[in-house]
Amino acid sequence: MNHPQNKRRGYSMLELLVVVAIMMTLAAVATISYKESQLRARETAAIQHMQTLQKAATRSKSRTSALTDSSLNISLQALSAAISLR
Repeated sequence: MNHPQNKRRGYSMLELLVVVAIMMTLAAVATISYKESQLRARETAAIQHMQTLQKAATRSKSRTSALTDSSLNISLQALSAAISLR
């Protein structure tokens, strides 16, 4: 007694809500992961720039005596501390 007219078509509202909730959860997780990876990339770039500055200051110290040893050492110590925080 199954008539083709009585067959259920489509999805119920509950099924659609479940699918939407799952999609929203996945989107939230993806957004958080993306932001974290961007932050790590910025941190890595900043550390590379600090290392470049440290190398340039060391080269400058070896070439000239324009900077006093104490000020250069403080600068190099600060850069080294910032790099080691990573």
